[in-house]
Amino acid sequence: MSKDLGWKIFSVIIAFFLWMYVTSTENPIITYELSNIPVNVKNENIIQQAGLVVLDKKEERVDVKVKGRRNDIIALNSSSIIAQLDMSEFKGRGWNNFPVNIIGLPGSIQIVSVQPSSIRMYLDTLVKQQAKVSIRVTGIPREGYINTDPIVRPDEVYVKGPQSLVKNIESATAQVNISNKRDTLNLSLPVFLIDKNGKEVKNVEYNPKIVDVTVPIYKKKDVPINVNFTKGLPDDLRLVDYSVDPPYITIAARDDILNRVNNLNTMPLDISKYTKSAKVQVRLDVPEGVILVNESNKVTVNMNIQKIMTKDYVKKGIIVRSSDDAKGSVTTPEVRLTLKGTEGDLNSIKDSDITVYVDITGLMSGKHKVPIKVEVPQNIQVLSISPDKADVNVQ
Repeated sequence: MSKDLGWKIFSVIIAFFLWMYVTSTENPIITYELSNIPVNVKNENIIQQAGLVVLDKKEERVDVKVKGRRNDIIALNSSSIIAQLDMSEFKGRGWNNFPVNIIGLPGSIQIVSVQPSSIRMYLDTLVKQQAKVSIRVTGIPREGYINTDPIVRPDEVYVKGPQSLVKNIESATAQVNISNKRDTLNLSLPVFLIDKNGKEVKNVEYNPKIVDVTVPIYKKKDVPINVNFTKGLPDDLRLVDYSVDPPYITIAARDDILNRVNNLNTMPLDISKYTKSAKVQVRLDVPEGVILVNESNKVTVNMNIQKIMTKDYVKKGIIVRSSDDAKGSVTTPEVRLTLKGTEGDLNSIKDSDITVYVDITGLMSGKHKVPIKVEVPQNIQVLSISPDKADVNVQ
């Protein structure tokens, strides 16, 4: 009986070693590397509730080395393996190391190594703010056209991200090229966050990422300025002349408006309160829909205002005129004139500017009293002539 038991035990041992041999030969233990497995981040909302956010967030990946029987490794479904880190284990603001856990492996397969075994992340203060949207316009429209300031809707974006990145944001910017354009542009454009060096700020959330932009483009032309004088000067003053600086101004508008505007009026200028020459700034009366191109809405009116005066003038030599070839001579030696005009005109008048004459057309030979006539510059008035008749001998 004992002899049979010994053979049985011996048979079992032999069978075990034979099984071990067959198994190690036919289905050996091997190692296998699973590369580039994406890391799933768990409980990220917990750090956000703590007012923190990952700085320079990116997709992390790891390589996992496993070992097991060849048949089990062959049957392994790599898509079922998950690399995971749990952000609920954070320490606070600053650098944090999060271990990478591998789940989804069958019990018959063991983990040899995970590279990297932990992920180092910097947790920064979470900041929320608004940023104004600016439109960068490049190029110039077709000759004879101008563009005005672009209109953007909405004009702000909402920004959320790490404090160290958000603080660098100078503006939210969209860009539009208007080269050789002649019509108003209506576009939907992407928005980029830009720092003070003109570089894009990334890894920051913002919304919206698309804005609607209108760039008005209008035809332009030059028009003269018309001064709208109101009331008038007292009788002893005269507006001799005036000038406007600038005399022309460039305007732009839609075609239907531009075609109707051929000059621009100033706002009413009450001239009655001025007693001498003056230089006055006056606002322009700009019609609705008209745009002033790179110009102020004021012009300077230079008014030359002078006093009206009288002046006595003695003119020697009276000319004889006739349309029928009659001849004659004047015995009256001189004429005393009273002239009226501005101070400047009277002070600058010359003897050659005044002509005193008699017209003997149709008179018979003999002595005559002929009315004296006077020619003076247009801006001078003759108030009196003494004597008003000259002694003339008609031949």
